[in-house]
Amino acid sequence: MTEEIRIERQEDGMMRGVQFKTQAAVAFTLAGANLVALYKREGDDNIFLVLPGGEVSGRGMTIGEMVTDINTLLKRYSQDAELLSSLEVVQGLRDVQEAGSRENVPENEYIDYESIRVELKQAFLYLCKKEAGSTAAIEYAFELSVDFRELFPNDASFFNVDKLSLGLWNTDRNAILERMGLIDVNTYLA
Repeated sequence: MTEEIRIERQEDGMMRGVQFKTQAAVAFTLAGANLVALYKREGDDNIFLVLPGGEVSGRGMTIGEMVTDINTLLKRYSQDAELLSSLEVVQGLRDVQEAGSRENVPENEYIDYESIRVELKQAFLYLCKKEAGSTAAIEYAFELSVDFRELFPNDASFFNVDKLSLGLWNTDRNAILERMGLIDVNTYLA
């Protein structure tokens, strides 16, 4: 339902309808990325938007650091909360590593997940839902960076993996794609 407020304009005597609008925003940090979440109500549209809120920290987080932060958050809300164990999380990842290999993985060949830093470089999420409608417009763009520098030996001069970057998106908004540094191969090669 759209609420309209009637205002009489004295200069021309005409009645003008103005829609009620509201907006709320919060700035937060998620896995090293400064983000802003915004909610806007305009007429029948409910809009939820998450977008970059400035420069990223460039530091990222290890699994252990993520677990520590999650546990700190859980303790703030309940002293009885069941805390996460970084050892159990790493063991779960090792189970996946073993399931994906053809042979049993020797202990010395397990990936050292504590040496990998994961950083959310960019995030963009747009949801717009009409109050009466059942479908919503959804656009997104995310970029993760995984730092492997501590995982592989640095003395390898022929080949070494430093970072992996992964971008996922379904938006065509140029401002978002440019900020994320996503390359359109056809444009690049043209």
